Amino acid sequence: MEFIRLVDYVKDWELFEKIDWEYEQIVSDFDFWKLGLPGFVKIEKFCDIEKINLKKKTLFILDKLLIDNIFEILEKMEKFAVIDMNFGITWYGKKIWHQKKSINDLLNLWIEIFEPFDLLGFLLELSGNDWKKYFRITNLDLLEDISNGERKNHISLAWFGFDWWNFSIVTTWSMLAEIVRFGNLLKENNLATQIFVLNRLDNLDLSKFWNKKNLIFVIDWKSMDYENFVKDSLWIEGLKFISPDYENISTILDEYMLENAKFSAENLFDKLV
Repeated sequence: MEFIRLVDYVKDWELFEKIDWEYEQIVSDFDFWKLGLPGFVKIEKFCDIEKINLKKKTLFILDKLLIDNIFEILEKMEKFAVIDMNFGITWYGKKIWHQKKSINDLLNLWIEIFEPFDLLGFLLELSGNDWKKYFRITNLDLLEDISNGERKNHISLAWFGFDWWNFSIVTTWSMLAEIVRFGNLLKENNLATQIFVLNRLDNLDLSKFWNKKNLIFVIDWKSMDYENFVKDSLWIEGLKFISPDYENISTILDEYMLENAKFSAENLFDKLV
């Protein structure tokens, strides 16, 4: 099974070999200007926002900046995609401050929200005909191809042996390693689990999650708006929603952030068992 690190794929400019013809304008705070891309706008300070042509089909690539910094621009645009690198707990070491915009703010603009689990699916969505998309990607290895050229809103980890349940866990790719460890902790305590990994956070495959026992969403995005969105979508009694305790993070070292945020496999086990 082939893996690829998507942040490196974007920063090493390989992405532009696939999609630069799709976009009339590329906006970023990263040094893509070295490529000599036509229509490239580098945003380093607030006045650079004025250089963005609101009528052009635009790809935003955010490295240190947050979606908060460009949100007012997005409100005025019809055709765009945003790649937000270093999303999640890792913002605390790499972003300029903490994100305030919630998933509900994005939903209000009819933006599709993705956390890709494979390269092929990511490129498929990025070059699609729908033109309000937000991709959050972290510095983790993705599968190169699990989509087989099809759009998938989620995958099941039945192929890892998580195919029966006392618990049903729904998560995203950024949490995969900890969720697999968490699932193994449950197995060691004679508690089986199903695990589903979302690719798209704004369009839940409702029928897949109906009648699931002890359904738990574990998402690296602390937002009551999103919790309410999930609960209103699924109408399942007892649904649980777990996100990191961001306010407890006191380090920029990746290996300690999950522990600080009480979001490691052991923390999840203590919360649920």
